[in-house]
Amino acid sequence: LRHTVSLPVGQVVRQQFKELYNEPISKQHEDHFRVYFNDDIRSKTFTIDKFGDLFQIKAMLSRRLLMVFNINLTNEANLISGLDILRIARVLWSSSMSVKSFILFKLFDDNNDDLISIEEIRLFYQNYTSEFKIFRDQQHQKEVIDIFLKEFFPINDDAIQQRELNFDGFYKILQRNPNALQSLYLISVPDQDREEENELMWYQRFWSYIINNTNRLIFLGIYILITI
Repeated sequence: LRHTVSLPVGQVVRQQFKELYNEPISKQHEDHFRVYFNDDIRSKTFTIDKFGDLFQIKAMLSRRLLMVFNINLTNEANLISGLDILRIARVLWSSSMSVKSFILFKLFDDNNDDLISIEEIRLFYQNYTSEFKIFRDQQHQKEVIDIFLKEFFPINDDAIQQRELNFDGFYKILQRNPNALQSLYLISVPDQDREEENELMWYQRFWSYIINNTNRLIFLGIYILITI
């Protein structure tokens, strides 16, 4: 009998992520992003600051996002090609929930070892939220981050807290929270072909959604990408 080998979810999703990123940019996507960026950026280059401006994100998240997509700023001018930016935008726009979850996971994975730890996530949020006035003070920031961390690293009956997760474990936790998983579709760029969705900027819609779900602190895990 032939035995079917079941690959880890993380391995399958990583391959899907790579394939989607490396697919040729279709004419439809070129047209869409020409409107979205208000320019044909294919042959242009951008600094990391301009990259952040295009996606309306701050410097810290810009650097992390480029790391996720393996864009190395090793050229002398530290420039990012417009074609790479289109590939990133296409993945954020059209990827599946599992791929969006992988992007979120890799944003947390500071040392790129395919594991995320309590310390990595805490440091990520401390650095990320320092660029915004989200919390009243540092104590409030710590309290909220601690609650969020307990969602991903619960304390068991023996008062022992898991310290790190691989992607498979991370994705299982998201799957157990359907609201969080469904909200991953907001890790995207807006579909400008839908007139009814253009009445408000999409990130404003999501901010209203966050405000109305403040008790669901797991959404902080999704919030890091709402401005993309």
